[in-house]
Formats: sequence, structure tokens, C-alpha cells
Amino acid sequence: MNLPAILNIAIGSVFIFLILSLLVAEIQELIATLLQWRAVHLKRSIEILLMGGEPAKTDQTHQDDVIKKVEGIVNKLYDNPLIRNINQEAKKGIESQFRKLTRGFADLGLVVSQS
Repeated sequence: MNLPAILNIAIGSVFIFLILSLLVAEIQELIATLLQWRAVHLKRSIEILLMGGEPAKTDQTHQDDVIKKVEGIVNKLYDNPLIRNINQEAKKGIESQFRKLTRGFADLGLVVSQS
């Protein structure tokens, strides 16, 4: 093979890799948005932060009390009107339509892949 053909294959391979990695990143972002993973992980991280780290397995009764207190504090924080209003969960409007559309595509993909 000559040098231009090898260079052409290398450049094409790099572009295919970049396009596929972008596609996978966007699909992962869409799934994370639809399933509200960020919200769940953020709430859990706030609880861990207020506890001072992951709970130890020793002295379970004391740990249960601390966990309940921390969960209460975090729930009060999330019930604050300022925090509640910035929730981006798709409840109405174009967000819910977008969610229905993406669920429809996911269902269609499942049907096509099973047949």
C-alpha cells in the first residue's frame, strides 16, 4: 500500500471513532437525564457530605440515628421552596412531550431488536 491510502484509512478511522464516541456520550447523557440519575446521586452525595463520609459498620444503632437525622435535614433542604422550584423533572410542557417521544423510540427499539 502507498502512503496516501494508509493516511486516508487512518484519518477515516479517527473520524469514525470520534463520531461513535460522541454518539455514545449523547446516548448516555439522554439516559441519565430521563432516569434522573443526577438528582439521585446528588441527594446521596449531600447525605454523605453531612454525615462526614460513608457510615461505618460499627455501632449500628448510633449510625441509624445519624442517618435518620441527616435524611431529615436533606429532605428539609429539598422541601425548601427555592430548591423545589429549580427541579428540572419533566412534569409538563415540552419536557414531558420529549420524554414521551424518547420512551416511544426506546420501545420501538426494543420491539425491533426482539423481532
